[in-house]
Amino acid sequence: MAPVNGLYSFTLGICIYNGQDAIFSILDFDKSILTTRFERKDGIYCGTLDTQAELDKGDGVCSTIELHGLDDQVEFVSTGNYFTGSLIH
Repeated sequence: MAPVNGLYSFTLGICIYNGQDAIFSILDFDKSILTTRFERKDGIYCGTLDTQAELDKGDGVCSTIELHGLDDQVEFVSTGNYFTGSLIH
């Protein structure tokens, strides 16, 4: 939850494993702030999203990931994943 009105910076970092498609999103509870898709890569692939957003006091922000593997088994690397946010102004 945003403690005050202002401009905030957000970073989402996540790693996917073994040739999966992944859709990463940073969103407030009403709408998407930023969404991107990482397509199939072999081995472990890590990526980040960085964005800024104007928020009102009390607005909530979260991150989501949708993984789509070659089969029903979905794997992701649990180390190196993070979501941060900070007030800029």
